Amino acid sequence: MSKVMFLKKKKFDYNDQRNFALLSGDFNPIHLNRIKARKYFTGQIIVHGINIFLYLLEILVEKNFYFLANYKIKFKKYIPVDEHFYIYWDNEKKQIRAQNKNNEILCEVKCIERGFFSKNFLVKKESDILNNIPLNLVSD
Repeated sequence: MSKVMFLKKKKFDYNDQRNFALLSGDFNPIHLNRIKARKYFTGQIIVHGINIFLYLLEILVEKNFYFLANYKIKFKKYIPVDEHFYIYWDNEKKQIRAQNKNNEILCEVKCIERGFFSKNFLVKKESDILNNIPLNLVSD
C-alpha cells in the first residue's frame, strides 16, 4: 500500500493568470478572457498547465522531496480559475499530484530517479548539485 500525504490546498485566481501570462507570453483567451473562454470546451477560464507544473515543482523543492530530477507530467483534467484543488505526495510512487474536491486527478508529476548532473541516483540538495557540476559545464 502506498503512503500518500496531503500537502496543500491551493487555488489560482485571475491575477495569478494575468501575472503568469505576462511572465510566459501566453495570452491565450482560455486562460484570461472570461467571455471568450465560454466558447471553449471548458466554458470558463482555466489555469495554464505549465503554471500548475511549476507550482507542483515549487512544492517538491519547498518540502525537500526532490530538488532536481527528470519529471514525467500528465495533465489529466483542466483546473478552473478560482477553484480549490488539493496537492498530495505519494512517497511510494515518487509522485506529486493535484486533485479536485471530487478526488479526480487533475495533474500528476512523477519524479524519475536520475539526477541531471549525476550518474548516480537523484540529486536531492542544492549542495549536492554544486558539488557534482562537471567543470566543462561552467563557462564565462
